[in-house]
Parts: sequence; structure tokens; C-alpha cells
Amino acid sequence: MLSVHRKLHGTDELKARKSIYFVTILNELCLLDHGEVEAALERGRKALASLRRSFDGLLTYGRFELEAMDMQVIFRDRPCKKKAVVLKGLNGGSEDTPERVMGLFHLHSLVFLNGHDAESVRRKLTTMFPGSYRVQMRPLYDELSVEQSIDNLCRYFLKSKVAYNYTMKTNGDSIGRSFDSKTLTDLVVLGMSNEVGVIGCNVYSKSSVV
Repeated sequence: MLSVHRKLHGTDELKARKSIYFVTILNELCLLDHGEVEAALERGRKALASLRRSFDGLLTYGRFELEAMDMQVIFRDRPCKKKAVVLKGLNGGSEDTPERVMGLFHLHSLVFLNGHDAESVRRKLTTMFPGSYRVQMRPLYDELSVEQSIDNLCRYFLKSKVAYNYTMKTNGDSIGRSFDSKTLTDLVVLGMSNEVGVIGCNVYSKSSVV
């Protein structure tokens, strides 16, 4: 991604900052099941392809992730109101889910606008993924250089961990609830699947990294 940046922008930091955005999309809620995750991945890929077709020359570089969500905790305890709103919307407006633990399938990506207008791309994404809090499109860090920003963001979405999370932040492991054995097994099996291949396997539990 650094090489793409250098090719498109050279040493022009202002041009780069107008072009490069960090995008997070909350795609869908799915069962921790190989077929479900594979289907979600296919839909995610098609959505990105559709976005690129709508904006010729736009580039996307990122990674899909799967985050285990305890839906009972989300809807009963409401540790994060935003996440409850998002997940209810992704579940068709209902708080009743097929399983207590579901997978939040989502994307973290760097987007190179390559001459396109940021607001036009944002509007397209919110049309493709309607609902509160599903799309975030943020500029690079002000306090870091462009190349430092790219490096930091790449580290973030290539972190290769599985999170059992309840908030919009990545602190689910600090809340004090552990994986149950079925969830842990499902995530490990999915993470080792060559066919899906979108999930790392650095699994956080209550007291240690398993």
C-alpha cells in the first residue's frame, strides 16, 4: 500500500490526504458456520467490486474480519448502545437471533479515491449498507505523516486476532467474560479454513490468550 501511495501521490502529502481514507463497513450478522461465513465473504467481495465499478480507478485494500458477539449480553446488558442498534438492524429489527453467539462480519480497508470525491463515495457506501453506524470513512491521522498513518492502519486491520467483543472498541477481552468452548472451537475451525481464510486466531479469554 505504501508503493501504491508513492506511485499515485509521490511526495505530495496534501494530495495523499485528500485521496486516502480508512473505511470500516459492518457488513452483516451471520452464524459461526463455514457455509454462512463463506457466503458473507462472497457478498462482501461483490459489494467492493460494485463500489469500484461505480468509481473507475478507485482502489480498495483491506481485510474482512469475523467478530464473535454474545447477543444476549448485547441486548440484555447493553454495554454499548451503538452496537445494540447496529446488530438489531442487521438482524432485521429483531433482538431474537438463531444462536446466542453470532458473527459480526465486517471490513477494514484503505480506500484510494484516485480523483473521486470523498462525499460521493461515502454516500454510495451508506446507500449500499443502510442503517446507523454501519459505515465509517475517516481521513488519515493528522498527527502522523501519510506513510506512518498507512503503516499504523495496516497493522490494525492485519492484526490477525479473533475478538469476543461487546463494544464499538477493541476491548472486549477486558470486560471479564470468557469464550465458551463451542464458540472457541467454531472460531478456531473457521480461522484455519483454507476456503474461508479471513480470520486470524489470536483468541482472547478472561485470564489469558489461548
